[in-house]
Amino acid sequence: MLTQLNISNLSIIDRISLEFSGGLNIITGETGAGKSLIIQAVKLLVGERFSREMARDPEKKVSVEGAFSGDFRMLSEELRDEFEIEDEIVVKRSVDSNGKNKISLNGHIATLKQLKQIFDILVDFHGQHEHQRLLNSRNHIKYLDGLIDNDLKDEYSVKYREYRKLASELERLKKEYSDTLKNKDIMEFQLNEIESLNIEPDKDRELENRISFLNNIEKIREALSTSLQVLSEGEYNASDLINTSLKEISSVFDYYADIESIHNRLQDVYYELNDCINNISHLYYEQDGDPEELDSLIKRKMQLDKLLSKYGPDFEDVLEFADDLKNKLDNVTFDEEKIEQYEKELTDFERELKNIAGRLNASRKKAARDLAGRVENILKSLELKDAKFEVNVDVKDELDANAGADVEFYIATNKGFSPSPLKKVASGGELSRIMLALKEVFSGMDDTPTLIFDEIDTGISGVTARKVAEKLKNLGKTKQLFVITHLPVVASKSDSHFHIAKISEKGSTFTRIKTLSTEEKKEVLATMIAGEVTPYALKQADEMLEHQA
Repeated sequence: MLTQLNISNLSIIDRISLEFSGGLNIITGETGAGKSLIIQAVKLLVGERFSREMARDPEKKVSVEGAFSGDFRMLSEELRDEFEIEDEIVVKRSVDSNGKNKISLNGHIATLKQLKQIFDILVDFHGQHEHQRLLNSRNHIKYLDGLIDNDLKDEYSVKYREYRKLASELERLKKEYSDTLKNKDIMEFQLNEIESLNIEPDKDRELENRISFLNNIEKIREALSTSLQVLSEGEYNASDLINTSLKEISSVFDYYADIESIHNRLQDVYYELNDCINNISHLYYEQDGDPEELDSLIKRKMQLDKLLSKYGPDFEDVLEFADDLKNKLDNVTFDEEKIEQYEKELTDFERELKNIAGRLNASRKKAARDLAGRVENILKSLELKDAKFEVNVDVKDELDANAGADVEFYIATNKGFSPSPLKKVASGGELSRIMLALKEVFSGMDDTPTLIFDEIDTGISGVTARKVAEKLKNLGKTKQLFVITHLPVVASKSDSHFHIAKISEKGSTFTRIKTLSTEEKKEVLATMIAGEVTPYALKQADEMLEHQA
């Protein structure tokens, strides 16, 4: 619940600080005194958009700060961890003269989205012209389901999630199967295109070198031939010249022993040279360029380059692509069998789900009849004696998260009229009572701890006003309520009463708010009854307070 609220520089509010308790908190004051500004401040606190026109002094920042206490386990674990939420939430929001927002939750920076995530659960606003959760037909099934067996809903939810998972997998498999069939001819062509070349990565990587060799075979043979001429086959060649040198040197060993080491070295050169000559000769006579081989290699190179550009960039990528094609083509028959299996399982799921859905929706229809009766009884006690309340449960054949059920509340408040959707009810006084009736029925299952009613008693008076006051008092026993009212009979039921007044000082207008004592409360009630404090009005106020439930 909201325990403290600080506001500064908001419209005619300069600076105020308020403390609240549980139960029924009543806010009263003259028209224009600033009662709705308290509600507006709470709305800013919980994430409503801000307009610079709200600032009292445009040069200063608008600031609202609030403290909420309670059990916050209904919030997500992620939010509780991020903002260190245990048993208190302190939220601060300020907007400077440039419109820049600053928001913090328990000292941690927060966003508007996060504010709304938290306070949509903690605070519920009820005003004459606002969309409320109870008026949104999408929420009606949630309220109705609060009256039925949770085990049945949980059983359906678990089975439906399994069903959706299988249906999604079947849809994926069918799409893959359809894509495979659609592209089967293309895939077979691609696979044949790759397999026809019998790619050998290591060998095919050498193609370019072989093509280069064959393109230059004549130049290579000419080089080898010239080498042989100068080394061994010419009239004057290196082999003969070195041999002659060896003979000459060996002829003088007897006279010049030191030259023997040179002879030995030159002899090594001679042997090495002759080995090179043999190798060159072998290369020369075995190299015979084949034009057909060259053409064949060039053609293969072009085919391989085409494959690499389409499925590469490397040979390994091309082979991997081919393996993938093979698997897809091989799986066509397997996928057919798997689809048949999944379709059978899905049919079994549907049969089981429809059985659970049937029991669930039967339970909903029974609860709907019970809810309609309870709401009608409460509305009768609120002086809507001819009200006809219906809970329409429309069950579709197709399965969805709600077991095919659409739920909407219908109401007729006068005889001779057929019930119509709750959201179409226009009368403010009637809508107030319908809201209270539904809130009384659902108060036990609605986790929202703080409810704010902005002049919910508009359009009612007399006995009806007294009955509404009693319902608000009752609701305040389980919730924290804030109620702005002009009706003394409603104000008399307060657990805490705040009175707002507008004062003028030195050419400026200010809002002042006060928590009333019992005597002050009596005087305010008398003023609400008679327009001023009179003995008769004070007596009536005394009677109202004596009858406070």
